[in-house]
Amino acid sequence: MTLARLSQQNRNQLIIAVVLEAFCFLGGLAMYFITDKMIWIIIGVVAGTGFTLPLILKLFSASKENDDA
Repeated sequence: MTLARLSQQNRNQLIIAVVLEAFCFLGGLAMYFITDKMIWIIIGVVAGTGFTLPLILKLFSASKENDDA
């Protein structure tokens, strides 16, 4: 599956998910600088994967179904 093969709607959803994940990471990074506790970066990364991971799994399963058909 490549980005070129995605429909415009799926591409937009992926871009939005990546932007939201980046905001989570940057929020965790900001809290790290405020509190000097590394756990905030980990929380930001884990929270961000809640946006992209389900979408990527959905896109891969849809791609697999299209390849099998």
